Amino acid sequence: MAITGSTSASIRYEITDNNGQLSGIAFDLEPSRNQFIKTGTLTGTRTGTSAQWTSGGDTVSGTLSGNTFTGTLVVAAEGPDASLTAQVALERTACVAESDAAFCTRVNANCGQKADADNCGVRRVVDNCGTCTSGTCTLNQCQPAACSGTTSTTCNGESGCRWNSNCCGGLCLNLSQSCPITCPPKEG
Repeated sequence: MAITGSTSASIRYEITDNNGQLSGIAFDLEPSRNQFIKTGTLTGTRTGTSAQWTSGGDTVSGTLSGNTFTGTLVVAAEGPDASLTAQVALERTACVAESDAAFCTRVNANCGQKADADNCGVRRVVDNCGTCTSGTCTLNQCQPAACSGTTSTTCNGESGCRWNSNCCGGLCLNLSQSCPITCPPKEG
């Protein structure tokens, strides 16, 4: 069975050209979230105005004229889906998208997955802005682990905790915590 017709799709490539050797990142637009999702890395070559690159099983080849690249995208067959060939027209922009690490720093995300606009104004998702060495990741910030020591010895042995003997007769607190106004009830 042959299927004909046309549909539009949004793809984005961030390409670095180092003397004809191309490298970069491929993105597809996730329609339900209206964000570009990183789909993989790409490698390829450019000779004069002709360029070609691959990302995963997909191949793009064509010609660059000014700020416009026109060519063909061949999407590899996957599972029950047949391969697809489409004509593409891509516009080159002056904006160079920041790295994942720079993105995470700029949007103040220290851990976990983060979705936001990148420095070029394109919505993007970074799968991992880092991990917490202790504690948990809450709203992209590392939160200290709860301190559970019941004596100065056990408390001071916990990472990120300190014993405060002037607080409620002695209380194990995170380094960033101060003594609470209301002390917990004494265990009997």
